[in-house]
Amino acid sequence: MHGTGTVANDLSEVKAVSKYFKNTYSSSTKAMTGHCLGAAASVETALCCALIDKGGFYPHKFDNEYDDTIEKINITNPPQETKICMTNAFGFGGANAIMIIGNK
Repeated sequence: MHGTGTVANDLSEVKAVSKYFKNTYSSSTKAMTGHCLGAAASVETALCCALIDKGGFYPHKFDNEYDDTIEKINITNPPQETKICMTNAFGFGGANAIMIIGNK
């Protein structure tokens, strides 16, 4: 998840995740890394590779308050395991990319 904590971004992310990824777990690393601007995709890709290598999930840090007006999604906290990780890079001006990394 992008993890901005803004109403508009959270709502659009929750709609997409609940529509296309109903049975998956989500988290955001922004609370741990901040907003790296141009380096954000590289940092998140490195974190995804480490996550798959070590087998687990990074904790999703948030205030534990859900907005009752939006659909609930699976926000993960350790100890979950994963062999596949998807990272989203949404850049300025609509330069968007999604990468799926896996280890069989």
